[in-house]
Amino acid sequence: MLRWIVLAALALPGVAHADNQTFTAAFIQARSQPTGLTGWLDLHARRRADSTLGIIRPGIGWTFSPALALHAGYAYIPTLTDAGGNRREQRAWQQFVLGHAAGPAKYQLRGRLEQRFGSGDDVAHRVRVFARGQWQPRSSVPLQLVVWDEAFFGINDADWGPLAGYDQNRLFMGLGTDTKLDGVRVEAGYQLVHLRGNAPLVHVLAVNLFVLLMP
Repeated sequence: MLRWIVLAALALPGVAHADNQTFTAAFIQARSQPTGLTGWLDLHARRRADSTLGIIRPGIGWTFSPALALHAGYAYIPTLTDAGGNRREQRAWQQFVLGHAAGPAKYQLRGRLEQRFGSGDDVAHRVRVFARGQWQPRSSVPLQLVVWDEAFFGINDADWGPLAGYDQNRLFMGLGTDTKLDGVRVEAGYQLVHLRGNAPLVHVLAVNLFVLLMP
């Protein structure tokens, strides 16, 4: 199935070549009770052909139940180029997370709003919609199949580059496993990134670490 998805994406009009990248990330949540005040931090390092992009995204929120949480925070996104030039972006963000479990399957839906500050005077507003499914075929085997998709849409044009409308889409397929450490899991797999316009497809090797800190 994955092969056919990739081949179909390669056939999209205006896409003539591809790029290979590596994404690593750590997602950390901390709370003292199953519900209540929640701290949020995710850290990213994304290696491209000639640069490395980082993301530091702290936040705070409230977990109402396993089915609903709200968060808001700040993000700092520096890009370090091999040639020595540096760029940076800053963001404010707000999100809701809906969760549901049904037997061996878990589902999640997340909506996020971003206010992006770059090198110009304008603030670029963007909405992101994320849907995820996780399924463990056998309880005796500690591996889960993980599929998620996230679509990005700009709300307005900004004088430093962002445009209104469709921005990009990210599709991930991989495997996840809980570790021997409580609240720690790892996922690794393939991610396909489709960018707006004539930009190349991006083929990504993605490794993600998830940590839930509770007493």
